Amino acid sequence: MRARLAAGLVALVALALLAVAVAAPASAARRPPSPVRDLQIASAASDSLLVSWAPPRRQGSSPVIGYRVTATAGTVTVSGSTATITGLSPGNPVSVSVAARNADGRSRTRTLQASTSSGASQEAIDYYISVALGCEYGCDGLPGAVRRFTGPVEWSVDGSVGDADRLTISAIVADWNAACPATPVSVATAATTNPVRLHLVPLDQMATAVPQYVAGNWGFFWYWSNGDGSLQRGEVVVATDISQSARDHLLREELTQVMGLSADTDGYPDSVFYGPWTETPAYSALDRELIRIHCLPVIRSGMTADEVRRALAGG
Repeated sequence: MRARLAAGLVALVALALLAVAVAAPASAARRPPSPVRDLQIASAASDSLLVSWAPPRRQGSSPVIGYRVTATAGTVTVSGSTATITGLSPGNPVSVSVAARNADGRSRTRTLQASTSSGASQEAIDYYISVALGCEYGCDGLPGAVRRFTGPVEWSVDGSVGDADRLTISAIVADWNAACPATPVSVATAATTNPVRLHLVPLDQMATAVPQYVAGNWGFFWYWSNGDGSLQRGEVVVATDISQSARDHLLREELTQVMGLSADTDGYPDSVFYGPWTETPAYSALDRELIRIHCLPVIRSGMTADEVRRALAGG
């Protein structure tokens, strides 16, 4: 009898322990927080981004003790719901990821795509839009949109090329590359992708060199795109039977315009894009800024004026 009673008690204890194990609440498990909410760019500067978010809906099995913020410039850990990401370049896309963490682990990350601001003045942005989204002739079916090359561009030169012309072309290459290292130009030694051909010929041969030539111009350019504004090739022709100073100006103007900065304007007499006749021999400070803007990673072929303004503002 006692043996049966003891066996019964052992069985009851075993069942009780099993019941406790089965009924243990889920809250005893170790759980990380749920993801952060409402991740956004609070403000954008040319070299930094201020990121903000709302805390997770669920803290997990222990309180949230911080947030891991990862971006192009590296990773930081913060305790609050904002972080400033520094060390960035103007007008560049940035991927930002944030994860909450507690003593038991990290949440799934939330990620957004953003960009720094261009650092350009409103004057420069307005001028860029008027020059880059306008055109003199043709526009290759894309009026009111950005047109640009992607990647290095090589210029080939033929015709009556003098020493002064070579010096001018070399100066233009150096000036362009200083403002636009992302889309460098060089003088070609062989046929390549993204070719631009420059012809230096007498006035009466310009239409032969470039069939699209419009009479009355001492310098002329034409380009072709793949339909979305991405430039594929271009032709430039400049007259040789004009003064060297006029030729130097036209080489700079036409070679710059064939890169996608296409329109003449009337606002700035010291600019190579000035519509009335000048013999401006160099880029103005504003011209250099236009070239810089044109080559920023956030500026893409086919963009409209509104898209350009939003991209340059960052965020």
